[in-house]
Amino acid sequence: MSDIFLSYAREELERVRPLIQALEAQGWEVWRDEKIPTGRRYDQVIATALGEARCVLVIWSQASVNSDWVPDEAARGRTRGVLIPAQIDDIELPLGFGMYQTAKLMGWNGDTADPEFRKITEEVTRLIGAPAQMEQTVPPVEEPHIEEQQADDSIDTPQVPKPEPARQKTTGRGVWLAVVVGVIAVGFYVFWQLQKPQVVFNNSIGMEFVRIEAGTFRMGWDAPEAFSDEQPVRWVHIRQPFDLSKYEVTQAQWKAVMVGEKNPSHFQGDNLPVESVSWDKVREFIRKLNEKEKTDAYHLPTEAEWEYAAR
Repeated sequence: MSDIFLSYAREELERVRPLIQALEAQGWEVWRDEKIPTGRRYDQVIATALGEARCVLVIWSQASVNSDWVPDEAARGRTRGVLIPAQIDDIELPLGFGMYQTAKLMGWNGDTADPEFRKITEEVTRLIGAPAQMEQTVPPVEEPHIEEQQADDSIDTPQVPKPEPARQKTTGRGVWLAVVVGVIAVGFYVFWQLQKPQVVFNNSIGMEFVRIEAGTFRMGWDAPEAFSDEQPVRWVHIRQPFDLSKYEVTQAQWKAVMVGEKNPSHFQGDNLPVESVSWDKVREFIRKLNEKEKTDAYHLPTEAEWEYAAR
């Protein structure tokens, strides 16, 4: 199953290749007809890929509006409610598609900070979520044996201090701050002391980011008291390294991005974590942070990325 089915006129592959590369660089898998294996029937492979894709990105052009395939593929995406339209030529859109918000990529030069390109990434994120940069494997029937080494008695167990209210705490989910700030502070204090991840960069508002290397871990919980969304336990492979904020977003950082917005925090202080934040405001913060930093790379960590980093 691919993330994005790309519907376009085959003769314009080189025109849309920069878009494919930009989307894949974000971490999404993009299916296009050049992936059809030799000897397979086009219609069968395309129908399967179109039905399985999590969203359908149609590229309207002078050639594609006259194509036998593209309008039909777009109609199927529309029927499923997963259609994302964009156009690379200044043309009249086919009947039935003109009422949809369409990204205007005429003259687009590959800039991922371009507002029209971001319309696409924001809509993909809305439909299927931020790119996970990971693949899940089928849970094994029997869990592989992993030899556990006993800790050396000479190594002191790290002492976990009580979290200080004025100190930045480590997390990746700003929307949860008011609820779990103490728990996260303790868990990540041990993580930073033992693993010592390297700070790879600071952005313009002072957020520190550390590199989380690619790897495999066992995701979920198989205890009787586990919630349904924690099961089944499965092995997850994080395919690419990613960067994660070392600390929670402070109120000073929040105000630097959300200019003119009221600070929602109950406990006020520039160096305190921002809290009492709604999901919509978190999304708005990320959108404005991307604009401020002239990128499209910032997003909330996925459940897999978050759990992997916490381990």
